[in-house]
Amino acid sequence: MKMSPQQQQQFRCEQTREQIQQQLSNKVKSPSDEANLKSLRESERISCAPPLVSPPASAAAMPAKYPAQAMRQHHQGVVIVQVELAADGSVTGDSVYQSSGFLDLDRSAMEAVRGWHFDTRLGLSLRVPVRFNLAN
Repeated sequence: MKMSPQQQQQFRCEQTREQIQQQLSNKVKSPSDEANLKSLRESERISCAPPLVSPPASAAAMPAKYPAQAMRQHHQGVVIVQVELAADGSVTGDSVYQSSGFLDLDRSAMEAVRGWHFDTRLGLSLRVPVRFNLAN
């Protein structure tokens, strides 16, 4: 049975995660173990990151709320939220993949994406940027 490119990538990611778990369970004993673990984690970060997609159409109807305190303090930035999706495109899990540097913006971004619906043809795990800009 031939795997699709997406299945091959998923298989490589699972192998890398298994190697990391195995390395952690063996406990780091030497500098070379530490370097190997760091290399595996870097490989996972680079090759296993879910695709970065634009916010879905539902984001226009339910935009992230700009926290009042953040506005008063002139906080701006982009939060990249990683979402896990159900088969119907609804969000079943979320986490901050890359912070804006401001906790209130990060929280608002995660609250917003929970109500959005995504195209699952892009994958069941995605990264989506949520922008907070005072000029808008």
